Amino acid sequence: MTSFTSADKLGIVFVQIENATRDEIAVYNMNDTAKTNTIRAHLTPGETLLELDVSHYVLSGHPATRIIETQSFGRLGQPISSKPYDAKGMIYSIILGGKFYKVAYMATPPERFSNYLQTAQLMINSFQIIISKQCIISP
Repeated sequence: MTSFTSADKLGIVFVQIENATRDEIAVYNMNDTAKTNTIRAHLTPGETLLELDVSHYVLSGHPATRIIETQSFGRLGQPISSKPYDAKGMIYSIILGGKFYKVAYMATPPERFSNYLQTAQLMINSFQIIISKQCIISP
């Protein structure tokens, strides 16, 4: 994972790339309604969707899912944190070539989300997936 944090530590843009699981691939191959319903059914404790769009956004020129959400951390039943806090995030995700790509912008506290939204969106829009084929040269 690679991340870029604002100077005041309120905003972070991060890029996560990992091998896609069979379950993730299955969800991304569903029709839009089934994909939306499945994503909604698998929210983590403390996660609240503000927007879920599986058909109108792109990431690096490929159809992407975009989620805008709030998330609470560090309270009973929520993701672990050394101290409780809330965040608001915008997440773009795709599966391509067996890899799961997620590019996201998160801000804490949620009220500061708009502070770096424009800059974060420019960074997300500039993200490019480059799939290279390794060349093996033999003597």
